[in-house]
Amino acid sequence: MALSLTKMVSQFATLSQNNTTANKTLAGQLLNQEHRYLLLRYFDNERSFTMTTVGPQVLTITATPVVGVTGNQTATLEATWPYPSCQQLVVFGDSEQRTVFFTQNSTNIYWQSSLQGQQFLTTNVIAVGATSATLVSPWTTASQSSTASFSDGSTKTITFTQNSATISWIGGLVEQVQAFVYVIPTNTSISCVGVQSYRMPANISKLKTSSITIGQLVYIAYPINSIQEWVKLNALPYTASYPAYFFLYNDELKFWPIPSATGEIISLYAQINTPDLTYEDYVSTSVAPNGTVSASVGSNIITGSGTTFSSVGTFPLNTDLTFNNIFISLTPPGGDGLNYQVQSVQSDTSLTLFKPIVYAPATSSVYFSMGQYPLLDPNFHDAIVYGALRTYFSSIAKDTDKAGYFGGLYQERLQRMEFYLSSKQVNVDLGSSPRQSNPNLYLQSNSSSL
Repeated sequence: MALSLTKMVSQFATLSQNNTTANKTLAGQLLNQEHRYLLLRYFDNERSFTMTTVGPQVLTITATPVVGVTGNQTATLEATWPYPSCQQLVVFGDSEQRTVFFTQNSTNIYWQSSLQGQQFLTTNVIAVGATSATLVSPWTTASQSSTASFSDGSTKTITFTQNSATISWIGGLVEQVQAFVYVIPTNTSISCVGVQSYRMPANISKLKTSSITIGQLVYIAYPINSIQEWVKLNALPYTASYPAYFFLYNDELKFWPIPSATGEIISLYAQINTPDLTYEDYVSTSVAPNGTVSASVGSNIITGSGTTFSSVGTFPLNTDLTFNNIFISLTPPGGDGLNYQVQSVQSDTSLTLFKPIVYAPATSSVYFSMGQYPLLDPNFHDAIVYGALRTYFSSIAKDTDKAGYFGGLYQERLQRMEFYLSSKQVNVDLGSSPRQSNPNLYLQSNSSSL
Protein backbone atom coordinates (compact mmCIF):
# COMPACT_ATOMS: atom_id res chain seq x y z
CA MET A 1 0.00 0.00 0.00
CA ALA A 2 1.38 3.39 -0.99
CA LEU A 3 1.72 5.72 1.99
CA SER A 4 2.42 9.43 1.73
CA LEU A 5 4.43 11.25 4.41
CA THR A 6 1.23 12.52 6.03
CA LYS A 7 -0.28 9.03 6.15
CA MET A 8 2.91 7.53 7.57
CA VAL A 9 3.08 10.20 10.29
CA SER A 10 -0.57 9.59 11.14
CA GLN A 11 -0.02 5.83 11.32
CA PHE A 12 3.05 6.32 13.51
CA ALA A 13 1.11 8.60 15.90
CA THR A 14 -1.76 6.08 16.13
CA LEU A 15 0.45 3.03 16.72
CA SER A 16 2.64 4.87 19.23
CA GLN A 17 -0.54 6.10 20.99
CA ASN A 18 0.83 9.61 21.05
CA ASN A 19 -0.90 12.14 18.82
CA THR A 20 0.89 15.26 20.06
CA THR A 21 2.47 17.73 17.67
CA ALA A 22 5.90 17.06 19.18
CA ASN A 23 5.54 13.32 18.59
CA LYS A 24 4.45 13.87 14.99
CA THR A 25 7.52 16.05 14.43
CA LEU A 26 9.67 13.29 15.89
CA ALA A 27 7.89 10.78 13.66
CA GLY A 28 8.89 12.76 10.57
CA GLN A 29 12.53 12.64 11.63
CA LEU A 30 12.48 8.90 12.38
CA LEU A 31 10.63 8.12 9.14
CA ASN A 32 13.17 10.05 7.07
CA GLN A 33 16.01 8.30 8.86
CA GLU A 34 14.49 4.87 8.19
CA HIS A 35 13.70 5.76 4.58
CA ARG A 36 17.32 6.73 3.90
CA TYR A 37 18.61 3.63 5.67
CA LEU A 38 16.46 1.20 3.69
CA LEU A 39 17.42 2.80 0.38
CA LEU A 40 21.10 2.74 1.32
CA ARG A 41 20.96 -0.84 2.53
CA TYR A 42 19.08 -2.42 -0.35
CA PHE A 43 19.27 -0.05 -3.28
CA ASP A 44 21.56 2.17 -5.28
CA ASN A 45 19.48 5.19 -6.28
CA GLU A 46 20.67 6.22 -9.69
CA ARG A 47 19.59 8.89 -12.12
CA SER A 48 20.85 10.07 -15.44
CA PHE A 49 21.45 13.77 -16.09
CA THR A 50 22.30 15.61 -19.28
CA MET A 51 24.01 18.91 -20.06
CA THR A 52 25.42 20.40 -23.26
CA THR A 53 28.95 21.52 -24.03
CA VAL A 54 29.87 25.14 -24.72
CA GLY A 55 32.76 25.42 -27.18
CA PRO A 56 34.97 28.32 -28.35
CA GLN A 57 33.19 31.54 -29.29
CA VAL A 58 34.00 35.08 -30.36
CA LEU A 59 32.04 37.65 -28.35
CA THR A 60 31.86 41.43 -28.40
CA ILE A 61 31.94 43.75 -25.41
CA THR A 62 30.36 47.19 -25.54
CA ALA A 63 33.49 49.20 -24.69
CA THR A 64 37.26 48.92 -24.60
CA PRO A 65 38.28 47.23 -21.34
CA VAL A 66 39.96 49.40 -18.72
CA VAL A 67 43.53 48.49 -17.75
CA GLY A 68 45.53 48.84 -14.56
CA VAL A 69 42.63 49.01 -12.10
CA THR A 70 42.66 47.18 -8.77
CA GLY A 71 40.12 44.55 -7.73
CA ASN A 72 37.57 42.89 -9.99
CA GLN A 73 37.35 44.28 -13.51
CA THR A 74 34.07 44.21 -15.39
CA ALA A 75 32.79 44.50 -18.93
CA THR A 76 29.42 44.26 -20.66
CA LEU A 77 28.60 41.85 -23.47
CA GLU A 78 26.60 43.09 -26.44
CA ALA A 79 24.27 40.05 -26.04
CA THR A 80 23.22 38.11 -22.96
CA TRP A 81 25.06 34.90 -22.08
CA PRO A 82 22.48 32.15 -22.82
CA TYR A 83 24.35 29.22 -21.25
CA PRO A 84 24.65 28.18 -17.59
CA SER A 85 26.83 30.38 -15.38
CA CYS A 86 30.48 29.41 -15.73
CA GLN A 87 34.07 30.56 -15.94
CA GLN A 88 36.33 30.13 -18.93
CA LEU A 89 39.61 31.32 -20.38
CA VAL A 90 39.20 34.47 -22.51
CA VAL A 91 41.73 36.10 -24.84
CA PHE A 92 41.43 39.89 -25.14
CA GLY A 93 42.37 42.05 -28.12
CA ASP A 94 45.94 42.55 -26.91
CA SER A 95 46.41 38.77 -26.47
CA GLU A 96 46.18 38.93 -22.68
CA GLN A 97 44.40 35.93 -21.15
CA ARG A 98 42.13 35.96 -18.12
CA THR A 99 39.70 33.54 -16.48
CA VAL A 100 36.38 35.34 -16.93
CA PHE A 101 33.13 34.67 -15.08
CA PHE A 102 29.87 34.56 -17.08
CA THR A 103 26.35 34.61 -15.60
CA GLN A 104 23.41 32.97 -17.34
CA ASN A 105 20.94 35.42 -18.94
CA SER A 106 23.18 38.36 -18.09
CA THR A 107 25.46 40.65 -20.12
CA ASN A 108 27.82 41.26 -17.21
CA ILE A 109 31.21 39.54 -17.11
CA TYR A 110 34.10 40.02 -14.69
CA TRP A 111 37.63 38.84 -14.00
CA GLN A 112 39.88 39.22 -10.97
CA SER A 113 43.28 40.23 -12.34
CA SER A 114 43.30 43.56 -14.14
CA LEU A 115 44.49 43.90 -17.72
CA GLN A 116 47.84 45.60 -18.29
CA GLY A 117 47.88 46.04 -22.02
CA GLN A 118 50.49 44.66 -24.40
CA GLN A 119 54.02 45.32 -23.18
CA PHE A 120 56.72 46.82 -25.44
CA LEU A 121 60.27 47.16 -24.09
CA THR A 122 62.40 50.26 -24.58
CA THR A 123 66.20 50.33 -24.72
CA ASN A 124 66.56 52.43 -21.55
CA VAL A 125 64.55 53.85 -18.68
CA ILE A 126 62.57 56.87 -19.82
CA ALA A 127 63.71 60.14 -18.24
CA VAL A 128 61.68 62.96 -16.67
CA GLY A 129 60.38 65.33 -19.37
CA ALA A 130 60.95 62.84 -22.18
CA THR A 131 58.63 62.97 -25.21
CA SER A 132 60.11 59.98 -27.04
CA ALA A 133 61.79 56.64 -26.50
CA THR A 134 63.41 53.84 -28.50
CA LEU A 135 61.91 50.36 -28.71
CA VAL A 136 64.12 47.30 -28.42
CA SER A 137 62.72 46.10 -31.75
CA PRO A 138 61.28 48.19 -34.61
CA TRP A 139 57.51 48.52 -34.96
CA THR A 140 56.71 46.20 -37.88
CA THR A 141 52.98 46.69 -38.37
CA ALA A 142 51.18 49.69 -39.87
CA SER A 143 51.81 53.08 -38.32
CA GLN A 144 49.26 53.97 -35.62
CA SER A 145 48.56 56.11 -32.60
CA SER A 146 47.51 54.22 -29.47
CA THR A 147 46.85 55.03 -25.86
CA ALA A 148 49.64 53.60 -23.70
CA SER A 149 50.52 53.58 -20.03
CA PHE A 150 53.87 53.90 -18.27
CA SER A 151 55.09 52.27 -15.06
CA ASP A 152 54.01 55.30 -12.99
CA GLY A 153 50.41 54.85 -14.17
CA SER A 154 50.39 57.90 -16.46
CA THR A 155 48.99 57.56 -19.98
CA LYS A 156 49.88 59.18 -23.29
CA THR A 157 48.80 58.87 -26.91
CA ILE A 158 51.91 57.36 -28.46
CA THR A 159 52.74 57.38 -32.18
CA PHE A 160 54.20 54.12 -33.56
CA THR A 161 55.82 54.31 -37.01
CA GLN A 162 56.14 51.25 -39.24
CA ASN A 163 59.72 49.87 -39.47
CA SER A 164 60.92 52.43 -36.91
CA ALA A 165 62.00 51.83 -33.30
CA THR A 166 61.26 55.41 -32.25
CA ILE A 167 58.01 56.18 -30.46
CA SER A 168 56.86 59.68 -29.50
CA TRP A 169 54.13 61.50 -27.59
CA ILE A 170 53.13 65.05 -26.74
CA GLY A 171 53.90 66.44 -23.28
CA GLY A 172 56.91 65.43 -21.21
CA LEU A 173 56.74 62.85 -18.41
CA VAL A 174 56.61 64.20 -14.84
CA GLU A 175 58.92 61.47 -13.46
CA GLN A 176 61.34 58.81 -14.64
CA VAL A 177 59.64 55.53 -15.62
CA GLN A 178 60.79 51.99 -16.28
CA ALA A 179 61.92 50.74 -19.70
CA PHE A 180 58.60 49.62 -21.11
CA VAL A 181 55.17 50.87 -22.16
CA TYR A 182 51.82 49.09 -22.14
CA VAL A 183 49.60 49.63 -25.19
CA ILE A 184 45.99 49.64 -24.03
CA PRO A 185 43.75 47.34 -26.14
CA THR A 186 41.22 49.04 -28.38
CA ASN A 187 39.64 45.86 -29.72
CA THR A 188 36.23 45.04 -28.23
CA SER A 189 36.28 41.49 -29.58
CA ILE A 190 37.11 38.73 -27.09
CA SER A 191 37.75 35.07 -27.82
CA CYS A 192 36.51 32.34 -25.45
CA VAL A 193 38.53 29.13 -25.46
CA GLY A 194 35.47 27.12 -24.37
CA VAL A 195 33.85 26.03 -21.13
CA GLN A 196 35.91 23.40 -19.33
CA SER A 197 34.01 23.24 -16.01
CA TYR A 198 30.32 22.37 -15.69
CA ARG A 199 28.32 22.76 -12.49
CA MET A 200 27.14 19.42 -11.15
CA PRO A 201 23.37 18.98 -10.74
CA ALA A 202 22.06 19.23 -7.21
CA ASN A 203 21.63 16.17 -4.98
CA ILE A 204 24.28 14.00 -6.59
CA SER A 205 25.91 11.77 -4.01
CA LYS A 206 28.40 9.89 -6.20
CA LEU A 207 29.25 10.21 -9.88
CA LYS A 208 29.42 6.79 -11.53
CA THR A 209 30.47 7.71 -15.06
CA SER A 210 30.32 10.52 -17.62
CA SER A 211 30.34 10.60 -21.39
CA ILE A 212 29.93 13.00 -24.29
CA THR A 213 27.81 12.09 -27.30
CA ILE A 214 28.96 13.47 -30.66
CA GLY A 215 26.65 12.49 -33.47
CA GLN A 216 26.00 8.79 -32.95
CA LEU A 217 29.28 8.12 -31.11
CA VAL A 218 29.59 8.05 -27.33
CA TYR A 219 32.97 8.92 -25.84
CA ILE A 220 33.72 7.81 -22.28
CA ALA A 221 35.95 10.13 -20.26
CA TYR A 222 38.25 8.60 -17.65
CA PRO A 223 38.67 10.05 -14.15
CA ILE A 224 41.60 12.06 -12.83
CA ASN A 225 42.04 11.34 -9.13
CA SER A 226 44.08 14.24 -7.77
CA ILE A 227 44.40 17.98 -8.18
CA GLN A 228 48.14 17.53 -8.85
CA GLU A 229 47.44 15.32 -11.87
CA TRP A 230 44.81 17.75 -13.10
CA VAL A 231 47.10 20.79 -12.85
CA LYS A 232 49.85 18.99 -14.78
CA LEU A 233 47.38 17.96 -17.46
CA ASN A 234 46.23 21.56 -17.94
CA ALA A 235 49.61 23.15 -18.54
CA LEU A 236 48.13 24.52 -21.79
CA PRO A 237 44.46 25.18 -22.71
CA TYR A 238 44.20 22.33 -25.20
CA THR A 239 40.88 21.74 -27.00
CA ALA A 240 39.52 18.72 -28.85
CA SER A 241 36.25 17.40 -30.23
CA TYR A 242 35.90 14.80 -27.48
CA PRO A 243 37.30 14.56 -23.92
CA ALA A 244 39.84 12.03 -22.69
CA TYR A 245 39.56 12.73 -18.95
CA PHE A 246 37.27 14.28 -16.37
CA PHE A 247 37.94 15.63 -12.89
CA LEU A 248 35.32 16.22 -10.20
CA TYR A 249 36.36 19.13 -8.00
CA ASN A 250 34.56 21.77 -5.94
CA ASP A 251 31.15 20.56 -7.17
CA GLU A 252 32.21 21.05 -10.80
CA LEU A 253 32.81 18.48 -13.52
CA LYS A 254 35.89 19.43 -15.53
CA PHE A 255 36.91 17.97 -18.91
CA TRP A 256 40.26 17.68 -20.65
CA PRO A 257 40.74 18.55 -23.43
CA ILE A 258 38.29 21.45 -23.37
CA PRO A 259 35.29 20.60 -25.60
CA SER A 260 35.80 22.28 -28.98
CA ALA A 261 32.13 22.38 -30.05
CA THR A 262 28.90 23.75 -28.63
CA GLY A 263 25.82 21.60 -28.13
CA GLU A 264 27.33 18.15 -27.65
CA ILE A 265 25.46 16.07 -25.04
CA ILE A 266 27.16 15.41 -21.71
CA SER A 267 25.57 12.41 -20.00
CA LEU A 268 26.08 11.77 -16.29
CA TYR A 269 25.14 8.65 -14.40
CA ALA A 270 25.16 9.22 -10.67
CA GLN A 271 23.93 8.02 -7.33
CA ILE A 272 21.58 10.59 -5.83
CA ASN A 273 21.04 11.72 -2.26
CA THR A 274 17.72 10.68 -0.75
CA PRO A 275 15.43 13.72 -0.53
CA ASP A 276 13.80 14.45 2.82
CA LEU A 277 10.07 13.80 3.01
CA THR A 278 8.72 17.21 4.02
CA TYR A 279 5.51 17.97 2.08
CA GLU A 280 2.20 17.34 3.82
CA ASP A 281 -0.83 16.03 1.94
CA TYR A 282 -3.07 18.51 0.17
CA VAL A 283 -6.49 16.84 -0.11
CA SER A 284 -9.90 17.85 -1.40
CA THR A 285 -13.03 15.85 -0.46
CA SER A 286 -16.74 16.52 -0.13
CA VAL A 287 -16.21 16.87 3.62
CA ALA A 288 -13.18 19.15 3.38
CA PRO A 289 -13.27 20.75 -0.08
CA ASN A 290 -10.11 22.44 -1.31
CA GLY A 291 -11.44 22.96 -4.80
CA THR A 292 -11.73 20.47 -7.64
CA VAL A 293 -9.69 19.58 -10.72
CA SER A 294 -10.28 18.60 -14.31
CA ALA A 295 -8.14 16.86 -16.94
CA SER A 296 -8.38 14.87 -20.15
CA VAL A 297 -7.18 11.41 -21.10
CA GLY A 298 -3.82 11.73 -22.86
CA SER A 299 -3.09 15.13 -21.31
CA ASN A 300 -0.55 15.82 -18.58
CA ILE A 301 -2.15 19.14 -17.56
CA ILE A 302 -4.29 19.33 -14.41
CA THR A 303 -6.52 22.40 -14.12
CA GLY A 304 -7.87 23.40 -10.73
CA SER A 305 -10.98 25.33 -9.76
CA GLY A 306 -10.79 26.92 -6.33
CA THR A 307 -7.53 25.08 -5.65
CA THR A 308 -4.49 26.50 -3.85
CA PHE A 309 -1.70 24.11 -4.81
CA SER A 310 1.06 26.52 -3.77
CA SER A 311 -0.33 29.08 -1.33
CA VAL A 312 -1.97 26.43 0.89
CA GLY A 313 -0.51 23.18 -0.42
CA THR A 314 2.99 24.77 -0.10
CA PHE A 315 4.25 23.15 -3.32
CA PRO A 316 6.76 25.57 -4.91
CA LEU A 317 5.97 27.20 -8.24
CA ASN A 318 7.83 26.56 -11.50
CA THR A 319 10.18 24.04 -9.89
CA ASP A 320 11.05 20.53 -11.04
CA LEU A 321 9.36 18.38 -8.38
CA THR A 322 10.12 14.96 -9.84
CA PHE A 323 13.05 14.51 -7.47
CA ASN A 324 10.69 15.00 -4.50
CA ASN A 325 8.36 12.18 -5.60
CA ILE A 326 5.09 14.12 -5.31
CA PHE A 327 1.94 12.45 -6.67
CA ILE A 328 -1.67 13.40 -7.23
CA SER A 329 -4.61 10.98 -7.35
CA LEU A 330 -7.97 11.95 -8.91
CA THR A 331 -10.83 10.48 -6.90
CA PRO A 332 -13.22 8.04 -8.67
CA PRO A 333 -15.68 7.97 -10.28
CA GLY A 334 -14.61 11.19 -12.05
CA GLY A 335 -10.94 10.28 -11.76
CA ASP A 336 -9.19 6.96 -12.25
CA GLY A 337 -7.75 6.73 -8.72
CA LEU A 338 -4.18 6.19 -9.96
CA ASN A 339 -1.20 8.06 -8.55
CA TYR A 340 0.35 10.42 -11.13
CA GLN A 341 3.75 11.98 -10.52
CA VAL A 342 3.74 15.79 -10.46
CA GLN A 343 6.45 17.36 -12.56
CA SER A 344 5.82 21.01 -11.65
CA VAL A 345 3.24 23.44 -10.30
CA GLN A 346 2.61 26.53 -12.43
CA SER A 347 0.05 28.29 -10.22
CA ASP A 348 -2.55 27.66 -7.52
CA THR A 349 -4.83 26.31 -10.23
CA SER A 350 -2.47 24.58 -12.66
CA LEU A 351 0.08 21.78 -12.53
CA THR A 352 1.88 19.49 -14.97
CA LEU A 353 2.15 15.70 -14.62
CA PHE A 354 5.20 13.69 -15.57
CA LYS A 355 2.94 11.28 -17.50
CA PRO A 356 -0.52 11.90 -18.98
CA ILE A 357 -3.88 10.74 -17.59
CA VAL A 358 -4.59 7.14 -18.68
CA TYR A 359 -8.20 6.17 -17.97
CA ALA A 360 -11.15 8.18 -16.58
CA PRO A 361 -11.19 11.62 -18.19
CA ALA A 362 -11.79 13.66 -15.00
CA THR A 363 -13.48 16.26 -17.15
CA SER A 364 -14.76 18.49 -14.32
CA SER A 365 -15.30 18.89 -10.56
CA VAL A 366 -13.17 15.94 -9.42
CA TYR A 367 -11.82 15.70 -5.88
CA PHE A 368 -8.16 14.76 -5.42
CA SER A 369 -5.34 13.87 -3.05
CA MET A 370 -1.81 15.22 -3.47
CA GLY A 371 1.21 14.22 -1.37
CA GLN A 372 4.86 13.22 -1.13
CA TYR A 373 5.76 9.52 -1.23
CA PRO A 374 8.94 7.57 -0.36
CA LEU A 375 11.24 6.44 -3.16
CA LEU A 376 10.93 2.92 -1.76
CA ASP A 377 8.61 0.54 -3.63
CA PRO A 378 5.02 1.33 -2.49
CA ASN A 379 4.42 -2.29 -1.45
CA PHE A 380 6.84 -1.75 1.43
CA HIS A 381 6.08 1.76 2.67
CA ASP A 382 4.79 0.29 5.94
CA ALA A 383 8.30 -1.09 6.60
CA ILE A 384 9.43 2.52 7.06
CA VAL A 385 6.75 3.03 9.73
CA TYR A 386 7.53 -0.23 11.55
CA GLY A 387 11.26 0.49 11.48
CA ALA A 388 10.69 3.96 12.93
CA LEU A 389 8.41 2.50 15.66
CA ARG A 390 11.02 -0.12 16.53
CA THR A 391 13.57 2.66 17.05
CA TYR A 392 11.01 4.72 18.99
CA PHE A 393 10.15 1.96 21.49
CA SER A 394 13.76 0.76 21.73
CA SER A 395 15.35 4.09 22.64
CA ILE A 396 12.89 6.96 23.12
CA ALA A 397 9.71 5.63 24.77
CA LYS A 398 11.29 2.38 25.93
CA ASP A 399 8.92 -0.59 25.82
CA THR A 400 10.52 -4.00 25.23
CA ASP A 401 7.28 -5.72 24.18
CA LYS A 402 6.33 -3.06 21.63
CA ALA A 403 9.89 -2.79 20.34
CA GLY A 404 9.87 -6.57 19.79
CA TYR A 405 6.42 -6.53 18.19
CA PHE A 406 7.19 -3.77 15.68
CA GLY A 407 10.67 -5.19 15.15
CA GLY A 408 9.06 -8.48 14.12
CA LEU A 409 6.75 -6.73 11.66
CA TYR A 410 9.75 -4.84 10.33
CA GLN A 411 11.77 -8.04 9.80
CA GLU A 412 8.83 -9.67 8.04
CA ARG A 413 8.58 -6.75 5.60
CA LEU A 414 12.32 -6.88 4.95
CA GLN A 415 12.16 -10.57 4.11
CA ARG A 416 9.27 -9.98 1.73
CA MET A 417 11.09 -7.06 0.15
CA GLU A 418 14.26 -9.10 -0.38
CA PHE A 419 12.28 -11.93 -1.98
CA TYR A 420 10.24 -9.56 -4.15
CA LEU A 421 13.20 -7.58 -5.41
CA SER A 422 15.47 -10.57 -5.97
CA SER A 423 12.87 -12.19 -8.21
CA LYS A 424 11.96 -9.11 -10.27
CA GLN A 425 13.87 -7.20 -12.90
CA VAL A 426 14.27 -3.59 -11.85
CA ASN A 427 15.14 -0.67 -14.11
CA VAL A 428 18.43 0.88 -12.99
CA ASP A 429 18.40 3.98 -15.22
CA LEU A 430 15.89 6.44 -13.83
CA GLY A 431 15.93 8.67 -16.88
CA SER A 432 14.87 12.23 -16.12
CA SER A 433 13.06 11.55 -12.87
CA PRO A 434 12.22 8.99 -10.17
CA ARG A 435 9.12 6.83 -10.50
CA GLN A 436 6.82 5.60 -7.76
CA SER A 437 6.67 1.95 -8.79
CA ASN A 438 10.32 1.10 -8.12
CA PRO A 439 12.28 2.22 -11.19
CA ASN A 440 14.46 4.35 -8.88
CA LEU A 441 16.09 1.38 -7.33
CA TYR A 442 17.92 -1.86 -7.81
CA LEU A 443 18.79 -4.53 -5.29
CA GLN A 444 22.30 -4.53 -3.83
CA SER A 445 21.93 -7.61 -1.65
CA ASN A 446 19.31 -10.28 -1.15
CA SER A 447 20.85 -11.77 1.97
CA SER A 448 21.22 -8.84 4.37
CA SER A 449 19.38 -8.94 7.67
CA LEU A 450 19.35 -6.94 10.87
